[in-house]
Amino acid sequence: MQQRKRRSRLWVSAGALLALVFGVSSALADASLTDAGRRIYRDGILSSGQPLHATVEHDVALSGARAACVNCHRRSGYGASEGNRVVPPITATYLFRDKQVQNQDLLGTRASPGVPYARPAYDDGSLRRALREGLHVSGAPLNALMPRYVLAEPDIELLIGYLRTLSAVPPPGVTDTEMHFATLVTEDVSERQRQALLGVMESFFRDKNAETRRETIRREQRTVMGHGRVYRAYHKWRLHVWALQGASSTWPQQIDRYYQQQPVYAVLGGVGHGSWQEIQMSCERLELPCLFPNTDRPVVPDGEFFSLYFTRGVVQEAEVLAQSLMSRPTAGPRRLLQVYRQQDSGELAAAALRRALAGTTGFDLEDRVLTDDTAGSAGFWDTLLAEKHASVVLWLRDKDLAHWPRGASPGSAPIYLSDSLLEDPARVVPAGLRSRIRVVLLRELPAIWQDRRARVTSWLTSHKLALTDERIQANTHMVLSLVTRAITHMRENISREYLVERIEHLVQTGSWPSIYPRLSLGPGQRVASQGGYVVPLREDGSLPVNAEWIVPGTSVPE
Repeated sequence: MQQRKRRSRLWVSAGALLALVFGVSSALADASLTDAGRRIYRDGILSSGQPLHATVEHDVALSGARAACVNCHRRSGYGASEGNRVVPPITATYLFRDKQVQNQDLLGTRASPGVPYARPAYDDGSLRRALREGLHVSGAPLNALMPRYVLAEPDIELLIGYLRTLSAVPPPGVTDTEMHFATLVTEDVSERQRQALLGVMESFFRDKNAETRRETIRREQRTVMGHGRVYRAYHKWRLHVWALQGASSTWPQQIDRYYQQQPVYAVLGGVGHGSWQEIQMSCERLELPCLFPNTDRPVVPDGEFFSLYFTRGVVQEAEVLAQSLMSRPTAGPRRLLQVYRQQDSGELAAAALRRALAGTTGFDLEDRVLTDDTAGSAGFWDTLLAEKHASVVLWLRDKDLAHWPRGASPGSAPIYLSDSLLEDPARVVPAGLRSRIRVVLLRELPAIWQDRRARVTSWLTSHKLALTDERIQANTHMVLSLVTRAITHMRENISREYLVERIEHLVQTGSWPSIYPRLSLGPGQRVASQGGYVVPLREDGSLPVNAEWIVPGTSVPE
């Protein structure tokens, strides 16, 4: 009897083990199939590794990336519009359900323009016909702009399988009643900067959640009246502070721990002085929107999607400065000395300036590394400022400039400072040196920003928040306002990819009180402000009212 019981337990254990093995194998197989379908959709690459082929406008051949669905329907699958041409959504909730749609979209019929009609749900068979033959679910021809694809049976099954996953379930960090967000703070940030960030965040979240109470009542009333669709997307917002400590190489593990404890829908703002590379790589790996952090060292590689930045930080400053220097006529070689600390953002800026000037004749560039010993040496500064250089570039922070000589300047060469690395250039520059100072500036000129800052300062005042770090507070207020507007426009379509796409559109078309000028975003563009200024520091410590806007890579300043 006991032997039969032992054999029975063994059979149960073996069965459980086999079920686990087959379950894991099935999950891995499903993930592999989804990846293969995603590759067709996004990259135009078939499961064989060969390019996808299609024709559009009856006889125009497309292949590979040019034939990929993402070009028109976007990464989210929610489509786009341009003029009177509408590319409809092709997510699971749109394709595979009955819908009321407008006829001028790419899956339209011959009904009168602008007249809605009931569109039956697609199934695998009707979707095959749409993809291969260009036929609507009703049997009518699709618009000629819709590609007709050459897809063998295995690949069309992979593509349809992937379309069934698009927005099929809510993204991590979103429940029926709550949306979870995080913000990032690295340990090199001062307490003043941390509080500037969190003060705005916490006050904004309180306001948003107070409004949600009224929105919930309106939603319930509208639902009773049959108009509840617009109000189904209201959620309470929950804020989580991800404090990153130690070496940046350990940040991905810390982010993973935070994310496992509580997944979030997006990372909003944040502040840090080191490289943002490890953070960005984590966001891309988790497919997590990381929106407009306060960092002077963003990393913007090609092909990334989920990370958006105000500027490219000190690298952009270096390129703006190089563009300014190259635009000036010269009669002979110009000696240029740049000073920085190793393993700081200034080292990155110095390397970027050297790259930007590489191959340009007329520049003799010299690097000098600042150390703790030389930073406190009056002799070092006296010698540096008296040397016969055409220009001196100091990629340094406030603490490094605390030992500048307080008397009159012994030299005449222009001295360039980084606005991104300094809290206030006027405060750290002695009066005797101001006539030599030029500031490389990515933010808006103070006189112009003054006209737009009232919206931010009045909001801070109404929430009893002191103006302690205008850049961080203004940036944080903007990203929160931008995300609020985007989610309102998205309604119940809350995919993370769609959030990024809505923000691209809103930045491009809206007017936002940003401390950075000339914001513009679009598909594939991850940096909102592309240029900067090089301006003199006045004797009273102020900056000029007007200056040329310089965009790196252009022949002359704009």
